Amino acid sequence: MSVQEYLDKHMLSRKIEDAVNAAVRAKTPDPVLFISNHMKKAVPSVITKVKARQILDSRGIPTVEVDLFTNKGMFRASVPSGDSTGMYEAVELRDGDKGIYLGNAVTKAVKNINEKISEALVGMDPTVQLQIDQAMIDLDKTEKKTELGANAILAVSIAACKAGAAEKEVPLYKHIADLSGKSNSILPVPAFTVISGGKYSGNSLPIQDILILPTGASRFEEALQMGSETYHHLKAVITEKYGANGCSVGEDGGFTPNISSIREGLDTVKEAISRTGYADKIKIGIDVAATDFCIGTKYDLEFKSPNKSGQNFKSGEDMIQMYKELCIDYPITSIEDPFDKEDWEHSKHFCNLGLCQVVGDDLLMSNPKRIERAINESACNSLLLKINQIGTVTEAIEVVKLAKEGNWGVVVSHRCGETDDSFIADLAVAIGAGQIKAGAPCRGERLAKYNQLLRIEEELGDQAVYAGEDWRSYIAVAWLKVAPLQVIRSQLQLIKISALGLIFCLSVVGGNISLRFLPVSFNQAVGATTPFFTAVFAYLMTMKKEGWVTYVTLIPVVTGVIIASGGEPLFHLFGFIMCIGATAARALKSVLQGILLSSEAERLTSMNLLMYMAPVAVIFLLPAAILMEEGVVGITIALARDDWKFLVYLIFNSALAYFVNLTNFLVTKHTSPLTLQVLGNAKGAVAVVISILIFRNPVSVTGMLGYSLTVAGVILYNEAKKRNV
Repeated sequence: MSVQEYLDKHMLSRKIEDAVNAAVRAKTPDPVLFISNHMKKAVPSVITKVKARQILDSRGIPTVEVDLFTNKGMFRASVPSGDSTGMYEAVELRDGDKGIYLGNAVTKAVKNINEKISEALVGMDPTVQLQIDQAMIDLDKTEKKTELGANAILAVSIAACKAGAAEKEVPLYKHIADLSGKSNSILPVPAFTVISGGKYSGNSLPIQDILILPTGASRFEEALQMGSETYHHLKAVITEKYGANGCSVGEDGGFTPNISSIREGLDTVKEAISRTGYADKIKIGIDVAATDFCIGTKYDLEFKSPNKSGQNFKSGEDMIQMYKELCIDYPITSIEDPFDKEDWEHSKHFCNLGLCQVVGDDLLMSNPKRIERAINESACNSLLLKINQIGTVTEAIEVVKLAKEGNWGVVVSHRCGETDDSFIADLAVAIGAGQIKAGAPCRGERLAKYNQLLRIEEELGDQAVYAGEDWRSYIAVAWLKVAPLQVIRSQLQLIKISALGLIFCLSVVGGNISLRFLPVSFNQAVGATTPFFTAVFAYLMTMKKEGWVTYVTLIPVVTGVIIASGGEPLFHLFGFIMCIGATAARALKSVLQGILLSSEAERLTSMNLLMYMAPVAVIFLLPAAILMEEGVVGITIALARDDWKFLVYLIFNSALAYFVNLTNFLVTKHTSPLTLQVLGNAKGAVAVVISILIFRNPVSVTGMLGYSLTVAGVILYNEAKKRNV
């Protein structure tokens, strides 16, 4: 083949001409380098080779390192590991030969990468993270990655992510942000480990860690300075109290003085903070790791002590009381794993007190199913994300999305066996976690993460945002700073939201018109038939049936209203029709909002649904109000001018209506629309009594009989639902 034929075959002449023209347009001072880079960019990147090896982590225990090669470079990643592994997390593959590294060697995982994973990924585009991770998951074919090993899969996943960022010529955190669908990058609050205890330390402190969180810093650089200074002041305090031997450090850099109680440890940290002058800017967190000292249903806070007093063998209720007192006496803002990993009841009780952030580690193990359960049961309000527990970058992003849909905080966490890979620093920034737990501000493998965050903040410059006081749930949009903004996914979803807003308006308008013709007591009695309409709409829209006995109990509910209608002295046919219409509209609204809050395909958080629905409702309600109430705008302005309190009442009423609707949406997410409407009849019963006693609405014996029958039907319905019949 001649030179000309070769040039023609590969269209090199045209490509070189394009590169030269680009160099001329750029007026580059180094045309050769520019043309070289331009030609390189013109070639799409593909994975050409994946090579793995066994290295040692920060504890001297083997782990996996991967070099992933593309036609444009080499990208390296290594994975961490923990002391404990749970039954719900992805499985590290170790050799198990006690004669080599005490059974901890990872040569099997390395072999799986070199022989199986490499072959499957060669030729793939490194920017398609989802396909790369899915290819490894399909190759493994097990739920917990036991065939190839989660350590093997994760190492390759991280290396591929780095290669993808390089191909796009963006920093790693920006590439991950693109993968997760986020546009804003947030520098997290670091949770520095300062004192270590628990089952892996030699002191008597029962809990695993005491941490400090510089929430009052203005930048990450300042937060790191606060953490470092406090750490060194703490070293001085420990030396004074316990001697130099107390300054030994644990696996993640926390000091391990001979502390025997939680309060003693907290007092020591509090004294160190006071010496820094940052007392109002640094909060305290504790990692209890209560599973380590849970015996049956009790918690042994003296599990490391040879001479037990018996006074620290506590029930779940005792632990809750202890946490209450600690949160009052110390600036504790976060508690991790306050109860055993299967103690859901006490976790729920404590979380619902709202005293602090409650982080789930052993409780969740980064497992999507356990996260969903914890969200539904309100067992905690923050996820501790350990990427090696889930096994791929894609799956880690998905569990973060799941946590944020539940309005949780996210803490990106290291493991006790770390490497100098700083991937989790970029991950924390990319997903807007707001918090990172990477150990003490010492030891190279811990500082690798913190120093990378310094570099990211420097690179972002004026665009850098430190989570600071918004550390628990940092949101770029000011939507009460508790819910990440969700986008509308389809035209059909938009139509349903608009329909929900319109139906809400119709129920409001119909209800108000009916009140012109019917007394409140009768209006509320008619409203009690909502469960009947809800059952009909729920079946028609979701094909979901209730038990036949449940449907039978709706008969007295409807019959009671019919009887009440015949005995109502102030009965009005048109008002009755409007009231029934408004009731049906409320039922349809409940079913539709239940679908939008719960279905996998269209799930929205309560606040997002309310946010999207509100403008639609306003568009319909304002014209309706103006048409129904002649001169309503002028009257409102006049009343506000005469008495400023009227404006306050109006705003209060609007805010109250908003929170009533929000509460209604939150409840809908956790129950069926039919149950919600039947329980809502309690409000109707109260309204009937108030209407009769206060407004002196006339009522007949027949009317009272009808109301009583409706209430009896509601009670029977509740019993039927309890028994699932």
